[in-house]
Amino acid sequence: MPIDCSARIRRPDLLVFDIEIRHVRGAGGSSAVSGDPATHILNVTSKGDYPWQRFSPMFPHGEIPIPYFANRSAESVEGIWQGLKRFEFENRIDCGYFDNRSMRNLKRTSRAKGMFGVARGRVLGHQLGAHETILLNYVEARTLIYLPSYRWILEHRLQDEVAELRKLTRTSRLVLLDYSTNGDVARIDKPLSHAALVRAYLLDSWPAPAVVQPKVPSGSAHCEHRVVPRTTRPRPLPDAG
Repeated sequence: MPIDCSARIRRPDLLVFDIEIRHVRGAGGSSAVSGDPATHILNVTSKGDYPWQRFSPMFPHGEIPIPYFANRSAESVEGIWQGLKRFEFENRIDCGYFDNRSMRNLKRTSRAKGMFGVARGRVLGHQLGAHETILLNYVEARTLIYLPSYRWILEHRLQDEVAELRKLTRTSRLVLLDYSTNGDVARIDKPLSHAALVRAYLLDSWPAPAVVQPKVPSGSAHCEHRVVPRTTRPRPLPDAG
């Protein structure tokens, strides 16, 4: 079921004011109090102000469990999503993306040259964690990989920020800025908005599973490790002291 990004709140016991999702480019891209003092506009992308940029799937929270990949974690949700892709001419996962904490070079695209020095070609699907024999389509991958990974950071890395958002919604209208406003897991022609997932979490209306849980065989994945710089830290630095 799609996440409604603009409708009025159905859970008045949780929140008082509404939460709206807007495209970051159309809204100017910055976090601010709008001309209306009852509205807060927060950019939750990687380009947003701290601490709201921490909601970005590119933010390196660290030690994020990779679904269906025992004893393996990643620095960011985006690293999990990109690392588990498999392509026409790069038909393997790339564990180097799991370890990238720079918030840069996290997109693993079809046209770019891959580990074999040629364009990767079309995306075949996402591998189900460590299980090389299971290749997921887009809706399956969103349901079994992206949603649980993003929810994990909401519950284990972003509880202070979530509490602050709840506090804001009791006194003002909240606008979350993202590069996509699509909250429908099944709509594959548009990127899934993580801001819509934040809204769904605040409203206790997390998307219901769109696919059946697969039967997982035994076995492990082959990881192609790359050297990833670990010296670059996300900007701005939190209370370095």
